[in-house]
Amino acid sequence: MAAQGEGKKLTVAVAVALNPEHFDCGEEPPDGGITLEDGTKVGWEVAGEGYETNPKMRLTADDWQMFWLWRTCCPEEGPGYLPDAGGVMDQPAIMMDAFGAFRRATSELRKRDAHLRKG
Repeated sequence: MAAQGEGKKLTVAVAVALNPEHFDCGEEPPDGGITLEDGTKVGWEVAGEGYETNPKMRLTADDWQMFWLWRTCCPEEGPGYLPDAGGVMDQPAIMMDAFGAFRRATSELRKRDAHLRKG
């Protein structure tokens, strides 16, 4: 799962990309929301974090650009590429951290979705 703080927006970007139909609405949840395990009523839940309003609306153009860069450089199948010349240590640390957060969030959210489908 993405680290606390900055990784939350990256996790939201992954959740929106994996299940866009859950976020294709306005600020308010069309179904009235959900209740978390602790009894808190929220509109959306992403990776255990509750959101009263649509978390997709919190994502900026920069967040989506970083997500697009990650998907372009790190495809699910086949070889990946680094965006800048050189090796891993030549890449901006913030970008490599974001790539790691995207990878962890994708893995965790897919496991959770598979678990929920099994019921």
